[in-house]
Amino acid sequence: SVASMSTARSGSAAAAVGDTIFVFGGNDSGGKFLASTEAYDVRTRSWSPVAPMSTERYGCAAAAVGDTIFVFGGNDSGGKFLASTEAYDVRTRSWSPVAPMSTERY
Repeated sequence: SVASMSTARSGSAAAAVGDTIFVFGGNDSGGKFLASTEAYDVRTRSWSPVAPMSTERYGCAAAAVGDTIFVFGGNDSGGKFLASTEAYDVRTRSWSPVAPMSTERY
């Protein structure tokens, strides 16, 4: 079986790099928008916290290219659809901003 995440969430995005699955943002069980990220190591079957995104996102998308995961769009706690994009570097464990999309996406 798979261990539970530290924060129950819905509307999150996920992407995998190697043997690790990363889950980004979403809403918690109380409806709070999240910027937090968790990583699941399939070898150890355990979750660990990862540096949070700079923006709370619900309904966002994620894609991995090499050792970088891009998180796109979604909406924030104010109901605004987002065009912003962030990139997580798995090797340095850090986030950086990326040029925004031309249109907000949710």
